[in-house]
Amino acid sequence: MSNRPIQHQLESKSRIAFEAALPPSWVYRTVNPDYGIDGVVEVFSFDGTAIGDIFFVQLKATASKALNKSLTVRLGREKCDYYDALAIPLLLVLFHETSGRLYGKWFSLPPVRERYKNSASVVFRFHDDDEWTSRKAETVADELRDMRQKARLRKREERMALYYDAKAKIDLSAPASKKDAEPLLDLKSGDVVVHDAFGRGVVEQATEYYFFVEFDDDDMLRKFEPGDSRDFVKLQGATT
Repeated sequence: MSNRPIQHQLESKSRIAFEAALPPSWVYRTVNPDYGIDGVVEVFSFDGTAIGDIFFVQLKATASKALNKSLTVRLGREKCDYYDALAIPLLLVLFHETSGRLYGKWFSLPPVRERYKNSASVVFRFHDDDEWTSRKAETVADELRDMRQKARLRKREERMALYYDAKAKIDLSAPASKKDAEPLLDLKSGDVVVHDAFGRGVVEQATEYYFFVEFDDDDMLRKFEPGDSRDFVKLQGATT
């Protein structure tokens, strides 16, 4: 009769423990086949509303009785490179069977000096403040929201850079384009507008020579020429 390996039993226990620790409104989905990621968690608000936040999970488990010696996880360099390339945040979760404790921390490559101490693997150390307590889920949700916000702003900065680069390359001596024939937007102070690169904003001042827009994600007014209004959409009926 074949026996189920101890490590497989530990893996099942770690998954059960982690699922049990999640808020009832969150959903854990097992990834199958497993290519280095054990599951995906979708975060819902406490009233069950989907908010669009998800993260990957890699579960680790240990049967060692010495807790302090168990809070270290070693991952191969190839797997670390894979995790680092993921577009979605990855939470490393450690289950200590003897105490029943769970620990969780976001995957992030350590400094180069630490990474290259061992050419084959990278060491990750869990600490006391990584323990999955009753408030850990709230902390994870807040951190995930912050990461999403930073990623959104980073993409916005990339779009803005491309916009200004394209503007700088405009050849004023070139023949008029089809877009140049499109009518200008009739903008006035208080109009709510949307731009592909800058996002949503409010017109603060508009004259026949220029207009200023304050965007939701800016701490400054941005100046545009009348022709630039063709790049905007005015939200009808929207008011500040």
